[in-house]
Amino acid sequence: MEIFCRKIHKVASSDVADDCLHSQATYERFLSYFPAVLEDVQEKAEAVDPIEKGKHVIELLEYQSGEGGKKYCGICTAESFKILSPNASEKEIEIAYKVGWGMEMMIDGFNMLDDLMDKSKVRREKPCWYLLPENQNTAANDAWIMQYTVHYLMIKYFRDHKEFPLIMDMYNYTMFQTSFGQWMDVKWDHEIGIENLTMDRFDVIADNICVYIAGVYPLLLGMVLSEYTDPHVMKKCSKFFSDLGYFYIVQDDYMDCFSPIDKEAVIGTDIQEGKCRWLAAKCLERATPAQKEYLKLHFAKEDRASVEKVIQLFVDMKLPEYFHNYTNELHANLMKTMEEEKDPKMKFLYQKLLEPIYESLSTGGLFL
Repeated sequence: MEIFCRKIHKVASSDVADDCLHSQATYERFLSYFPAVLEDVQEKAEAVDPIEKGKHVIELLEYQSGEGGKKYCGICTAESFKILSPNASEKEIEIAYKVGWGMEMMIDGFNMLDDLMDKSKVRREKPCWYLLPENQNTAANDAWIMQYTVHYLMIKYFRDHKEFPLIMDMYNYTMFQTSFGQWMDVKWDHEIGIENLTMDRFDVIADNICVYIAGVYPLLLGMVLSEYTDPHVMKKCSKFFSDLGYFYIVQDDYMDCFSPIDKEAVIGTDIQEGKCRWLAAKCLERATPAQKEYLKLHFAKEDRASVEKVIQLFVDMKLPEYFHNYTNELHANLMKTMEEEKDPKMKFLYQKLLEPIYESLSTGGLFL
């Protein structure tokens, strides 16, 4: 499962306010801190590589993290800190943005490994890093360079922070959980039959490989930087962050078959590969015995005709309508949680996090 699956990138409509998390102004503000992060990395890389002065690492970061994508996770870290710490200094805000970039690099390191394991061809509308001729022998090691770069940055920025042990504990837990999730995704794709593509399996994969690293961890990090460290508060907020992340993963899986912004878009490869995805698991949960037999004939086949037959079955079973009803219910529950929140700063953060939902489907999703 790609942490960010969509190949289509469309910006939000021009009437989005500049202070929204998904606005062009917020995006450009986040991008403006990338050169400073590269300087921090190059300083360390030059000490290790005095010959090329860290040239390879910088090229890797620019290609894998600097180009393309909506930077939702990194933006969430920085902007959540600003919302929860309205009196923060410029230096503290700078650190929050740099840590947000660390979030993006962390995810991109996992995406590099995911591309290798899945033999993917394209990532964000350009060839995957491992397919570039000069990288074919070093791509796996480059993915770990990405991850250890993040580790270096975390220590550099937080060594003297009073919550340093908690920050590193959260970081290590996220690395472990996501690595385990990658293993689950690959192992289960090769070992289970179609009858075992259940919602329980989907939920476990989604939580471990996507929801926590992309939906929960960036926001918990913003909370810790803002000294929101009460375990009960963090647990309560994690539930909201997790539910929101799950919403976007379900939406992403839906768009892999039903693009709302490009009817001629290339259909994703998850059906051919027999992936445990929301649409497949929900289809099997609702299918009759005859429909399950039909799926056995056409699911996880290489030819496009079989893929289109599976998608037609999704349509015949009215799964698009079910998806819209289901996500409307998820959205209503999230709104209810926001309205019930007593802390005004946290309630405002919830509000800002919910704003992109109104446009996320029409812009190709947020997890890109």
